[in-house]
Amino acid sequence: MSRGGRALVAFFLANLAAVVLIWWDALDAHAFASLAGILNAAGRVTALVGTYLVLVQLVLRTHVPWLVTALGKDRLRAWHTNNAYLVLGLLAAHGGLQIAGYALADRVDLLSELGLLLMRYEGMVLAFASLALLGGLTLISLERYRHRMPWPTWRALHLFTYAAVLASIPHQLATGSDFIDAPIAVAYWTFLLAGTLAILVAARVPPLWRAATPAGPPHPAVVALGAIVVAAYLVGTVRLSSDPATVTARSRPPTDAERLASSASATPAQPAAASPVSTGTLTVQGDAFETPYGFAQVRITLSGGRIAEIEALQMPNATRRSKTMSNSVEYWLRKRAIEAQSASFEILSGATYTSEAYQASLASALRAAGRRP
Repeated sequence: MSRGGRALVAFFLANLAAVVLIWWDALDAHAFASLAGILNAAGRVTALVGTYLVLVQLVLRTHVPWLVTALGKDRLRAWHTNNAYLVLGLLAAHGGLQIAGYALADRVDLLSELGLLLMRYEGMVLAFASLALLGGLTLISLERYRHRMPWPTWRALHLFTYAAVLASIPHQLATGSDFIDAPIAVAYWTFLLAGTLAILVAARVPPLWRAATPAGPPHPAVVALGAIVVAAYLVGTVRLSSDPATVTARSRPPTDAERLASSASATPAQPAAASPVSTGTLTVQGDAFETPYGFAQVRITLSGGRIAEIEALQMPNATRRSKTMSNSVEYWLRKRAIEAQSASFEILSGATYTSEAYQASLASALRAAGRRP
């Protein structure tokens, strides 16, 4: 291998290490406290590494002259083929590990968990469609099938690789907990996206440009600037800091007067009986607890001494991303709390701050109702 080839391999490995370090840095303290947490953590790292290798795959298939010179045509072709199988395996493992991890945490079977994920998580349907499309493209790339179709047809079908990548982006932006208020991770992945896009544009646009106009290809600086702008747009929903335009009346803890008014409006069936053995209905509002992204506060309804309903009065929403995450996890927090009939339940991986604040507010409401949290 040439010196340029060795430099490219070193660059690839350095970026791979950076991807894994970003995953490790984003792990919460409880990530490995249970089998469900371990599976979810493994699912996240396979997703990140698989996505990185997708970008590598897009670059490998350009066969730009400097890449062919550095690696050699045969080695480049072999790496392109093997990387395709590795990408598919990692992304399939990501889906399987996450479904299994969430199913264990929610105490449901795998099919039920799959249905819940598809219904309640933004971009999930497109993500599964993207994985299926990548699987199909990998299948037709096998030697036994590839040589049965004309070269123009096979080449045209491979253009759907770009469609598969684009279809996966909403899922990554909406539920990628490694990017929530993580400016270093966002900046790094913007760099990866911009670099990949610049290479693709430089490899694909000039031939089309020359065919369409005699003016020649665009200047490399224009290509690079366009790639950065597009990549920044793709990750634009991941805010580096609070966005005032998306915050409507930032949540605050209730005042003493509001808390007293809330307590006065509670409606116990028996005036002196706010205990676990009460047969009436009692509604109590918990205290608000602050996270780095806003406050969490709940109101509970007890029936016969048991938690019958939990209403989230406030959830962290200081940024667009934290608001999206709160909308995704609130259902699961409520479900786990009602199943546990207490504030002692397993927190959600990737939503530690929100989970702990939710638990604290729930515990305060239970104590106010005369129950042990």
